[in-house]
Amino acid sequence: MKFIFIQGATASGKSHWALEMQKKFGGAIVNCDSVQVYKDLNVGSSKPTATDLSSAPHLLYSYIETPNRLAAGQYARDFWAVVKNKQYSHFFVVGGTGFYFQALEKGLLPVPAASAKTQEKWFQLLAEKGEEHLFSLLKKQDPLYAQKISAHDHHRLIRALEIFDTTQKNLSSWNQEMQQKENSFPFPLLKVGLEDTKEVLRERVAQRTRQMLSNGWIDEVQKLIDRGFAEWAPLRSTGYQQVLEHLLKTTPLTNLPEEINTASLRLIKKQKTWFRRPSTNDRQQPVQWETFDGRQKLESKIRIFSLS
Repeated sequence: MKFIFIQGATASGKSHWALEMQKKFGGAIVNCDSVQVYKDLNVGSSKPTATDLSSAPHLLYSYIETPNRLAAGQYARDFWAVVKNKQYSHFFVVGGTGFYFQALEKGLLPVPAASAKTQEKWFQLLAEKGEEHLFSLLKKQDPLYAQKISAHDHHRLIRALEIFDTTQKNLSSWNQEMQQKENSFPFPLLKVGLEDTKEVLRERVAQRTRQMLSNGWIDEVQKLIDRGFAEWAPLRSTGYQQVLEHLLKTTPLTNLPEEINTASLRLIKKQKTWFRRPSTNDRQQPVQWETFDGRQKLESKIRIFSLS
């Protein structure tokens, strides 16, 4: 088995290109996006279309039921359980969730899962005292991690508090230990990535937002609210959070596209920073980057890799 990681920020064209590569080299496409794993988050996660999904094997899409959550450690376990049972020569692992890629390549420290009682405790505190109160607690427990997220990111906020509550060690300390690990990927691996200029990505984001809103994004979120899932953590992901707030606060629809675009561009900046950060492990191979228009250079690298 050979693995090709196709990485990059939102709207960089990863999924489209991954399908092109699968058609040329065979194998399967494996999702590495933390929102596309959820069965009920379709429109706003920009999942592959039904036609694309039926045209090639796609793994780890839409397999998590509402209102469950998926942590990176469980994703990595699911990944290996799935690919080891498939007889494909190539696996194109595509997405923009850097932490998931890291979990696959380096593994994760065995952070104990929070108990149901602990999870319920923090969600109850969120409902009673609000996000700013929880964020102030995080600043005291883990000031370094608090600088990396916002109070609005309820999923990461509560997960960090759960970890400290369960282990009496903050998430930054766990991450520091993980960075020092020397694990290496157990199969032949090629890492490539798509990137583009701010101007190109800004236009793609705007077009993507218009398309998703016209495809029923607001109705998708409204149905989840009607089912009682307004507090479901994945609805705090980029784009979904803006649609959710629009529906809960009944704010004018006029500003919604621009709010989604702004949030998406902030996410892209964070994703670029993550993927470009220096490695702490000399055995980790670097990502080979090209623009979407220059992707033929990456295809040549994949061809050489597939024949090696």
